[in-house]
Amino acid sequence: MVCEYLNDEGFAQDLRFAGHCDYFSVGGRYSGRLNPLRLRDQQPKPFARFWKRYWMKSISDEEAEALFRQTYPDYRGKLPISRGSVGFEGAPDDARVMDEPLLRQLKAGFGESVDYSYEIAEPNVICTQDTDDFEWPKTADEAAKLWVVVIDYHF
Repeated sequence: MVCEYLNDEGFAQDLRFAGHCDYFSVGGRYSGRLNPLRLRDQQPKPFARFWKRYWMKSISDEEAEALFRQTYPDYRGKLPISRGSVGFEGAPDDARVMDEPLLRQLKAGFGESVDYSYEIAEPNVICTQDTDDFEWPKTADEAAKLWVVVIDYHF
């Protein structure tokens, strides 16, 4: 549904989001990224240690997975790192209703345009609602009316 909407809005062609990318996918290289945002919010110190060793370092997927499991031994579910290809429509956890931890982590990135950021500490969140009266949520209750979706765009 997200992919269909973005295609209809011209995310990669010539309509409302024109020129932001040649093509896109949900999740893509950043599949699972919403879960680390929650971990960053709920366990900031362990997350900072993990991310410092993981992000932009030359470690193998196996080393990254072992580091994640060591840092978060109680984590259940599909690991949110080193996923490789997840297909055009992403993984189930690449789209979620925004909750309080996600609101806190993403609020700094609320904006009107795509800025090509990819670092977890510098989120870029755009709204696809085309109305003049849209206001970004200020509370978790307001945020719970919105979905957040990880989009990997290529240009």
